[in-house]
Amino acid sequence: MNKVLSFQKNLVEDIVDIFKKIRIPFLLFLIYSIMGWAFEVIVFYCMEHEFINRGFLIGPWCSIYGYGCLIVTYGLKKYRKNPMKLFVISFIVCSVFEYLVSYVLDVIFNARWWDYSQNSYQLNGRVWLVTSIFFAFLVCLIVNYLRPFLLKRLRKIPKKALSIITLFLLFIYVSDVIISNAAIINLGATLQTFELDVTEQVSEYVFNTIKTIFNM
Repeated sequence: MNKVLSFQKNLVEDIVDIFKKIRIPFLLFLIYSIMGWAFEVIVFYCMEHEFINRGFLIGPWCSIYGYGCLIVTYGLKKYRKNPMKLFVISFIVCSVFEYLVSYVLDVIFNARWWDYSQNSYQLNGRVWLVTSIFFAFLVCLIVNYLRPFLLKRLRKIPKKALSIITLFLLFIYVSDVIISNAAIINLGATLQTFELDVTEQVSEYVFNTIKTIFNM
């Protein structure tokens, strides 16, 4: 009995310790995701003159930007004092990351969330020289300016408030991921009839599925 109680106590302590360690990284992830979502929405609004919810989650976040920025900035922060090296490595890493994500989404859903086939200097429609250069430049700005600024502000938040904020946002984000993925799995073969860039169709399908479920 004592061993069970001791195990449970240690497990709870480990979970609490892990949660404390992921609070700031998770909030950074959400900030990057929201910024990426806003960027894509603005770009496509200028191109199509209509609002398109980029990504397939319900909330205003585009997870690929969150994961990408978090991984790249944490991995490349040691190159802050070498701008050229930071840019070159960022260019390579961002290109590989975007290609792999596009490929994985293609394999899982038999569809693409973006396509550069109509542009010059692209590779299999998955990566484009212009966006790779832009993302590399963006990483340099984030590593040198945005990340230090955000870390400074987040670390000033009282620990209790930081935990509450993180728990609240984590619950919303995880719920969004579960609901959106459950809806998108039902797409199945339907995606095969869509165009190469299916972001708008997927987003519309998710919202319609949610409305049906909750009779909205």
